[in-house]
Amino acid sequence: MTSELCNLLFQHARSRPGEDFWTEFGGERVFLVQSAALARNILQNSDDFPKDMSNMVEVAGHSRLTENGYPWQVLLRASQPILTNINIDSVCEAAFKHAKAAVETLAGTQDEEVPRIDHLVIEETTARVLSELVFEMDLSVLGTDVVSDVSEFMRYIKVNTPYSGYFARERGAREFRDLGNLRLRWLKRFSNLPPDVQNTRFFRRIRDATANPEVSATLEQEVLFFLGAGSETSAATVSWAMLLLADNPLLQSDLRTALDEYWVEGNLDFVLLLKDHGLASVVREVMCLYPAIPIMVRSSD
Repeated sequence: MTSELCNLLFQHARSRPGEDFWTEFGGERVFLVQSAALARNILQNSDDFPKDMSNMVEVAGHSRLTENGYPWQVLLRASQPILTNINIDSVCEAAFKHAKAAVETLAGTQDEEVPRIDHLVIEETTARVLSELVFEMDLSVLGTDVVSDVSEFMRYIKVNTPYSGYFARERGAREFRDLGNLRLRWLKRFSNLPPDVQNTRFFRRIRDATANPEVSATLEQEVLFFLGAGSETSAATVSWAMLLLADNPLLQSDLRTALDEYWVEGNLDFVLLLKDHGLASVVREVMCLYPAIPIMVRSSD
């Protein structure tokens, strides 16, 4: 299972850092690539080393994230121009707006004796930013509990084995049925979208791309994977950063003091903020210690 495989690979990375070697997981031989040169060679020769995202496909269907070859190229051409044209000012403004709302939510639900941060609030914050910037719509258009459903899909992906029969047998028929209900619930979210949402750039381009008979993905699946891969990864990085800063109060205090300089009349100066070496160092260290996507599975003949 994906989470167990990640744990195994992390153990290997600690004991044999930077080394490429064969290991075994679930009765299958797995070649662990850690050297930058070999990893770069594999990524640059994707036709010889296609992605193997069968566990994701089994749970949530096809998407740009899971596809190879021509279908991947079609989906890439559909969505990449939208991502490329998002400017950093828009990202900062959207992130600041939704993060401010998240802080107010967290502050209003805190137990003074046992303070905690609800990760789902962080996930909703990053999902709202992504929805505003990529889909050009408010996340609430898709209904209530959208983030909870996306999080549940991601949970199934983390524990799923590639084949539904094995999944049903090992995880239980009830959980397999619940996954089916989750899929139906997700599809219903798209049944009555307002015309202005249906005509946004992302929805038009993905709808045209998925009309191609050689592309297995659907609009609903592509939106799901964008929310899952885009918002869950960012939320994981934010949560790890908050935990590590809480464990290092002196660093947290120094960073807060440094960032206070970028407040101008109640607003952040994003241009200067993005140039701050201290903040950049913290983010890089978090991503090195706890990468949001710790593995990329590829296959070879």
